[in-house]
Amino acid sequence: MVRPPLQSAGVKGGQVSDAEPFRLLIADDNPENLRVLTSMLQPKGYALRVAADGRRALASMEATTPDLVLLDIHMPELDGYGTFERMKASPALADTPVIFLTGLSEAFHKVKAFEMGAADYICKPFEAQEVLARVSLQLRLVSATRSLRQRNRSLELANAQLEQHQRFRQMLTQMLVHDMRSPLGALLCTFEVIDQTCELTADLAELMHNARASTEQLNLLVSSLLDISRAQVGALRPELAHRSPADLVDRALHVLSGLTRSRAVTATLPDHLPDVCCDPQLIERVLLNLLDNALKHTPEDQPVTIDLEAREQAVVFRVSDRGPGIPVEERDRIFDLFVRLDASCSRRPSTGLGLAFCKLAIEAHGQTIHVEERDGAGVIFSFSLPTASACTHAHDGGGDVLTVNPAGAQ
Repeated sequence: MVRPPLQSAGVKGGQVSDAEPFRLLIADDNPENLRVLTSMLQPKGYALRVAADGRRALASMEATTPDLVLLDIHMPELDGYGTFERMKASPALADTPVIFLTGLSEAFHKVKAFEMGAADYICKPFEAQEVLARVSLQLRLVSATRSLRQRNRSLELANAQLEQHQRFRQMLTQMLVHDMRSPLGALLCTFEVIDQTCELTADLAELMHNARASTEQLNLLVSSLLDISRAQVGALRPELAHRSPADLVDRALHVLSGLTRSRAVTATLPDHLPDVCCDPQLIERVLLNLLDNALKHTPEDQPVTIDLEAREQAVVFRVSDRGPGIPVEERDRIFDLFVRLDASCSRRPSTGLGLAFCKLAIEAHGQTIHVEERDGAGVIFSFSLPTASACTHAHDGGGDVLTVNPAGAQ
């Protein structure tokens, strides 16, 4: 006896939301079974088609791909298993879910159906509630799969557009930066010539200092932007050389003096430090950014310090300030692009690029930059560079590749 069909949960009117009715194909050689299943499913609004054997079922599926197939196992000419095998071999039908229908209740047939990849298995005689529930479940899965695929396509499109925008932004950034570096370099050379050859009044000297400091700041920003743009596409490759750590600090302090004439930095540079292996220009700008950041956050009556320490086949660089410190919850973000802490904690505005550049430049050397609380007040930024004897480097066509020898690994 066939019980009257109940409303199936999750599939309303044979469809989900505003989608077209689900297309179901019923393949069974028994006309009575086709009539019974049709009477159960048709009131739900499904678009039904029927076939009396496997070959006709395949022909119907090739004409219009169904959303779900109810497939009898025992049929003439081509049985359900053979039909299912051909479906799996067809790219257009391979993912179409199949519910097997059979009067065979032995576990062997159920196991075989599931091993072949069937979505479900219904034994005859049919119970209306069971049929509707199992069909509804499979159609909800079909709907969820469609939605997921659509979202994936939307994400792929969005990612492609984002990559295109990023490439355009990087290209534009590099063009602007390259175009700006030449006039900035000419300005700095002009300031240097005026400073060495002209006697200026106190007022003019002050104006000249301010103009030079602003130009230095802009030049530092432009250089950081260019290197960040290169790092984002994996093109920031250090040009390695052996340099004295003290010379790196001295050069950074020389440039810094043009930015902050009235502030002093205390440097502790031990004698006889070994040379380090690095890109001198990148490391000098790292030090300059760290020192400039420290001066921004340190009261004028408090010192900013930089010190070096020799360790086994490495030299540690530390920049310390006596500012308000960095909240623990902010420390993971301070090296992100355009992240700026509370403006009230800084004596000068920040672009949010300096620390991001420092992190990328140090990572390009295969090292890590650290930040920690300073005893009393302020923070300490630190990083290590391998000594010249602890590393080897080779040119790969895009820059130097740094390799730390095992004995010098930190």
